[in-house]
Amino acid sequence: SNLAMLWCRVLFYSVSLTLICKLIFPEFTQESKILFSFFPILTERYWYFSAYAVLFLFIPFINAGIRKLSKNEMKYLLIAIVAITSMGQLVEMIISLDSLCLGKGYSPWWLLVLYMIGAYIRKYGLFTSVEKHRKKLFLLMYFLFISFTWLFKCLINIATNHFHVVFKLDISEDMFYSYQSITILLASVFLFLAFSEIRVKSGFVKIIEFFAPLSFSVYLIHDQEQIRDYLVMDKFTWISRLPLYKMIPVFFGVVLAIFLGCSFIDLIRQFIFDKIRLKEKLQKLEMNMRGEK
Repeated sequence: SNLAMLWCRVLFYSVSLTLICKLIFPEFTQESKILFSFFPILTERYWYFSAYAVLFLFIPFINAGIRKLSKNEMKYLLIAIVAITSMGQLVEMIISLDSLCLGKGYSPWWLLVLYMIGAYIRKYGLFTSVEKHRKKLFLLMYFLFISFTWLFKCLINIATNHFHVVFKLDISEDMFYSYQSITILLASVFLFLAFSEIRVKSGFVKIIEFFAPLSFSVYLIHDQEQIRDYLVMDKFTWISRLPLYKMIPVFFGVVLAIFLGCSFIDLIRQFIFDKIRLKEKLQKLEMNMRGEK
């Protein structure tokens, strides 16, 4: 019922936003897109949800396996998986072949890797021997890996543009920007650990609890195909041309405006779903399928 509830939310925005865009941008919204909007998972209207829906079906079995693994077994398994996926990225760079079908991180198999890393952190923790200044250490490591990613991009740019180096390998300046990049993966883990050290005051907890359920819909709204292509993509490049003292507040202001605007829209969707008692109906259907009263 939880997966069905998420699917209904995805379907709601996939169909409704496509129809609205058909009215506003009729020349950019073909009839085929309206048909595809009714099948958001099969047509990968939202890659993340398509990947998550596949992963969701395997989670009970993954959890059962995780419970039976010892700490050392799980640690060595994760090291092996990360090493193999990193090697897969290197192979893809050399021969332009996604041999592990990881899709540059846009796949259920990469979400599986992240899920298992998260399960290990939840069960055993990381860097538990470090007692003092944990948050500062984690933030330092995050910026270290992000800086390396940025530095590599700059070096490739300099070598290509100024020294006219021709690489025998297909080395892209965005190589380490891939979701499955080892530097992005480690940066993400350390950023997660840094946030886990934050202790939020009770007043902010209520704000977070209010907005957290709406966050998924913020993604669904602003990353809808027509919305993304005609209202978001390349529409905010002007921010990068502002002086630094203006760029930063304007950037965060635009991000906040998009988040709050999409959250307000989702309150309307939430009202409709509550009005038709969708969650209760799906839970009842699940109980009937299980033979429960």
